Formats: sequence, structure tokens, C-alpha cells
Amino acid sequence: MKPLKFLAIIWALGFSFIFVSRSQAATTSHEVQQKFSEANAAYRKGDYSNAQKIYEGIIQQGWESGPLYYNLANSYFKRGEIGEAVLNYERSSRLIPRDPDLKANSHYVRSLIDSNLFFPENSFVEQLMLPWEWHMEFYTLNEIAMMLVILVALLAIVHMSGIYLQWPKRLRSMAFGFLFGVFCVFATSFMVKMNHEQNMAMAIVPTMAHFEPRDDATVHFDLKEGNHVKILKASGIWWKVKRPDGKMGWIPQKDLQEVEPQG
Repeated sequence: MKPLKFLAIIWALGFSFIFVSRSQAATTSHEVQQKFSEANAAYRKGDYSNAQKIYEGIIQQGWESGPLYYNLANSYFKRGEIGEAVLNYERSSRLIPRDPDLKANSHYVRSLIDSNLFFPENSFVEQLMLPWEWHMEFYTLNEIAMMLVILVALLAIVHMSGIYLQWPKRLRSMAFGFLFGVFCVFATSFMVKMNHEQNMAMAIVPTMAHFEPRDDATVHFDLKEGNHVKILKASGIWWKVKRPDGKMGWIPQKDLQEVEPQG
């Protein structure tokens, strides 16, 4: 009964995660759809400032979607605000990671700001992370959670079928082992992806990181607009952040925006 208890706990946790996530995603209302169409029309006319305001107004009302963040990012890019564009491409990629237009635009804009500043090309760290990066970038967190729930259900089915249908022990072990291996891959991706996305922030303007949270403190390193960091803690109007290469410093909060929208 112990394996069954373990699977039941994982099932409950996974299902709860999906239920909460989906309960936060509202169906697009007619009014919001009208505003979205209005913003798209403004964008097509070249009125990027108005389009941006309408898109942001929709978000401030508590709505979000991959296409909404994608269009907002395009509006920022057209206005030359690269940092805000990269920020919203990142937000969009967390909702529609496999969209080809998003991938193309995001890659192009990131290429303008040298986003690989912290890791030399073909470095050991870069090579080590390639398999996991592909897997994590292909799925959203919700999709990985759904796969975990499905795999738990399949593991339970295999376990029960093997007992009641008296499968050969080798066949039961092979089937269970294969499914458990796939489950471990998705579980690891889920934990790594969640850790990676948690507390991530983007520099929306070029800025400098100081050794201490003071304007007159020694500068430790520079950040270009669109570079990402991980927020470690806050002190007044400052955030202590860490770059992907491990360097840490204090940056004014006004120069950064969290990737996960607050409120």
C-alpha cells in the first residue's frame, strides 16, 4: 500500500496545482476582446503608443495571455524600448513557449542586446544545461504539471493492473520503471523551471550594480536593458540581485521589473 499512498499524494498535489492555476485564468470577456481588437487596430495603423496603453490597461484589469504580452512586446520594440520588449517577450514565452513568431521576434531582439553577456559561447555550463533548457522551454509549468498528473495516473494503472491481471513480474517492472523514469524527467524539469523563473527580473534600462545599496557605493558591474537577474532580497528602494554567472550587487528597483507580474 505504500506505493499507492505515495502516488495518491503526488496526484493530489499535481491536481491542486493545475486547479489553482486554471482558476486564475479567466475566460476572455466580450469587453476585453473588444479592447484587444482596438489595440491591434492601433498597432496596425502605427499608433504604437496607444496600442501599448490599451494592452497594458487590459493587463492592469487582471487579464493575461501569451498573445497579449507578445503584442505588447512588439509595441515596445517599435517604440525603441528594448528592455520592456524583452521583458514582455519573456512573459509571453511562459504562456506560449512554442509559438514560432514569438521565438523569432524574441531571438532577434535579444540579439540586439548581447543577451549572452554572462556565458561565453559553448561554455561548460552552457553545454551542461542544453538538454534541460530544451525540455523546459518547450513546455509551460502548467503543461508539465498536467503531464505529471497523467504519469501518476498511468503509474497507478500499471501497478494495479499488474497485481489484478497478474502480469509477469518482469513486464510489470519494465513498464513501471519506464513510466517512473519519464516521471522523474518531468518532475526535475518542473523543479528546475520553477526555480529558474522564480524571482526573475529584467533590466528595463541600462543600469549599474553596486557593492552596497547606496548611490555612492562602488560599482560592481553593469547591466544592459533586457539582461535578466535573480532577485535575492530588498532593502528600501534597492534590490540585491544575482547574475547568471553568480556575480551579485545592489540595483535600484526602478531600473528593474519582475518577470512575474505583481498584483
